Amino acid sequence: MKHALFLILKFVVLHFLLLLVACVVYFLMLQSTQVVAGEPLVFLPFSAVFPALPLMLACASLTAGFWVQSSCVRTEAKFIPQCVSALVVCAAWLLVIPACAILQERFFSQEQHIVPQERVSAGYFRRLEESVFFATRGGKTADGVFLRTGSYEQPVLVHDIPAEAMQSHPYSDSLVAEAIQTPPFLLFLARETMFFAGIGQNAWNEGKTAWLYFASMCLPFAAISALTRSGTWKLKTIAFMLFAFTVVVCANRLYYTYDMFKMASSSRDIPHAVFNALLAAIIVLAGVIGTVVSARRTGDDE
Repeated sequence: MKHALFLILKFVVLHFLLLLVACVVYFLMLQSTQVVAGEPLVFLPFSAVFPALPLMLACASLTAGFWVQSSCVRTEAKFIPQCVSALVVCAAWLLVIPACAILQERFFSQEQHIVPQERVSAGYFRRLEESVFFATRGGKTADGVFLRTGSYEQPVLVHDIPAEAMQSHPYSDSLVAEAIQTPPFLLFLARETMFFAGIGQNAWNEGKTAWLYFASMCLPFAAISALTRSGTWKLKTIAFMLFAFTVVVCANRLYYTYDMFKMASSSRDIPHAVFNALLAAIIVLAGVIGTVVSARRTGDDE
């Protein structure tokens, strides 16, 4: 019982810490869009992260849930930690994420647009399509010299180039956009997160029944707790759990992308719930087999 309460406390603490880290990172990302090379910093209010708070809250709960599951690997207690970790994952899906949807609906329904800074700094080279531009005068418009790359053409003096021409969405300065190159993996992760967030938002808007069918994804995610005693080596077991987590995500992504049953949105919910129930059954079966095999190997070693 004490261990179960510790797991719940760990989930709450991890949830808070992950949310705090996500808010700080997201704020720094927003702040970088306001940076112009050679110009004083324009600081955004920290409240700029609030519209993304519900999504970050949901992602933090799912991450903390998996973290709690992985902390149950090879524990002395056989079943209680696994059951509690599975219930924690279900609670994240059925309590925390709906609360995030309500929060989004009531307080952050309007999209917030961060407006880039409309100014150019002088004394820097910037790429502009197939040319390089050197600004001799900065401001909302710029004067400078165009140098066409890869040719022997003479430099061209230009005047009153608008600052928008030097921007690279969402950044205010193309130099900053070149310096801050987001890793492709993070871009992929953000794109997939937004995909599931959109599917979940549509299900929430359709009503409680549609949302519960969407939330059936909690079944295979919770079933991952059955894998915590499926190996003799802790790191290998966690890697196997992470692989199962990835399989669940990819399987549901494929389900929604290719619509396996070729059904309309309103009629494919039940097959989706059955699909996730089958995934959960497969994962539990793999966990039971792994646990039996691991116990036999441990007994043979003794």
